[in-house]
Amino acid sequence: EGKREIKAAAILVGNVENPYTVNVYSGAKKAAEEAGIPFEYSEAVDPADYERVVREYFERGFNILFSDMSGYHSSIKKAANEYDDVAILVSVEPEPWAPNVSIYDAWFQDGCYLAGYLAGLASKTGVIGAVGSYMTPDVVVSMNGYIEGAKAANPDVVIRLTNVETWFDPPKVM
Repeated sequence: EGKREIKAAAILVGNVENPYTVNVYSGAKKAAEEAGIPFEYSEAVDPADYERVVREYFERGFNILFSDMSGYHSSIKKAANEYDDVAILVSVEPEPWAPNVSIYDAWFQDGCYLAGYLAGLASKTGVIGAVGSYMTPDVVVSMNGYIEGAKAANPDVVIRLTNVETWFDPPKVM
């Protein structure tokens, strides 16, 4: 039996202009280039289409999959069990749910803690704010890091949080 070609793909909920998504995309692309393997990606994949796109890549022979779909991995879970001969890398899940799944984490909470700390120190009014995207586990951890940092700098600080229910829409945040 001949060797199976290794091919990598990234399925991205955001587009590559999104600061988080571009890091997942760039890392996956660089890893594939350094390994000398083919790489493709799909960006701005709607969560409702995610399972279909995952399966299409696997049916086309892709056997390494990078996903940036934090908090919505149910569509990948089914495929991970059905396609047990592929490697799947997913972001910020508490633990792998299948032997062929690995977790990567950006540790955003560390930077958010520092941002909160600086905001707590810099506030002249004692009131600061933060804007989140969706309330996925990684966003909650990041917001908690921000809050903890702000409270460490100023225990009396008032923190106003809001969520915009989008991954990347700068005009909506303004």
